[in-house]
Amino acid sequence: MGKWQKKIKLLLLILIITVIINKVYNISNSHTLGSTEVIYGQLQLENNVMDTTLNSNENIIHKHPVIISTDTFVEKLTEITYRFNEYHGALVEIEGFVYRKQHYTESQFAITRTLVTCCTSHAENLGILSYWNDGEELLDNSWVRVTGKLQSYKYFDENLNKEIITPMIIVEELQIIEKPEDPYLYP
Repeated sequence: MGKWQKKIKLLLLILIITVIINKVYNISNSHTLGSTEVIYGQLQLENNVMDTTLNSNENIIHKHPVIISTDTFVEKLTEITYRFNEYHGALVEIEGFVYRKQHYTESQFAITRTLVTCCTSHAENLGILSYWNDGEELLDNSWVRVTGKLQSYKYFDENLNKEIITPMIIVEELQIIEKPEDPYLYP
């Protein structure tokens, strides 16, 4: 196994562990950032709870838009997952293709990129869950640029047999874009 393959597999393992850790540390609907407690508002969304507001914009650590580019896609998604308390409520911009899993609602989709470690037969899709009221209008595999706010989303993971909390972008602006000349991510 090549050096880069080992690094990518380690990164993917870290992402999986992060989801599990996130569940353990996000049990309540509040978090402590230093001496400031952040309490989230909640919205009932298709039988799942989604955080929708912060009590104060002062609690958002990332006050400038977080740009998730081709060069920073893997690193930024990893950082958002590990340090979600710092990103909750932050404005993000991301480009990728629309990908849906069977259990997603009509308004949900992942903004996804394909990571190639050595060849396309070893490619992995990486993405972040998104919610847009008009999400059902999007075609699978269409390329989009999205701007929205990071919130958390709770769902039941059948593979892990427990509830998981994951970052989700609440889409504020969406633009259909052309597929890039080279759509893949590389380590």
